Amino acid sequence: MTDVEGHGRQMEALHLYCVVGNGMALDLRLTGLDGRQASAIRHRDIAAVMGPVPMRAYRAMKREEVIPYLFAHQAVIEKILAERTVVPVKFGTTARDEEEVRTILEKGYPQLRAALEAMGGKIELDVVALWRDLDSLLREIGEEDEIRRAKAAIATRSSEETREERVRIGQMVKARLDRRREEAMRRAAAPLQLQHGGDPAVRGGEDRVGAKTPGTGGASGCPGGEKGLPTVGSSVPSRQGPHSPGDR
Repeated sequence: MTDVEGHGRQMEALHLYCVVGNGMALDLRLTGLDGRQASAIRHRDIAAVMGPVPMRAYRAMKREEVIPYLFAHQAVIEKILAERTVVPVKFGTTARDEEEVRTILEKGYPQLRAALEAMGGKIELDVVALWRDLDSLLREIGEEDEIRRAKAAIATRSSEETREERVRIGQMVKARLDRRREEAMRRAAAPLQLQHGGDPAVRGGEDRVGAKTPGTGGASGCPGGEKGLPTVGSSVPSRQGPHSPGDR
């Protein structure tokens, strides 16, 4: 624990950045969250890169408050990426102490070792596609027969008495937009899948679609699923392009 400017004592934890292979000594010299030095804990031929931080409830923080911490987390991973393959750890993952980190490495060793081997010589790319004209697309969906009939049925009634019907219409529109998004994702990913034999698991955001592409040429790693920053993507192999954290 550490004193915090006379306001009592604040618990600390170990923030996990990534897991690396080779088990060799790491000359990190990396500054992580809160300007604190990152270090490594080894287990067999892998090591976890971590650093001390005050305990925080990131999910309770505003997006603009979280982003600087997220960038600091990513910066540590990016610097290590220049030299070796990593398995990135999801932003916000912490351990109580070094003993818990060793337990994580020991229990997860087979999966972590396999992930490091699978990621060796690869990079990760996020490809994001935006709807060119979302408003026009929504108007087009609104002209479909079923939705047009549902809208006409409530046109002469008040908003108050048609609240449930309007909710159902909105759900119908969203379902059709989701279906078009999935179709667009499949079309976009198909050429890469055919060329490189990938098997993309397609997902989309609220008004955009994307493909997360690990490709050859370097080490791999971007954390995903951060608060307020939706992860979009499908994993398909690629052979070119620099590493990019993408639009998160």
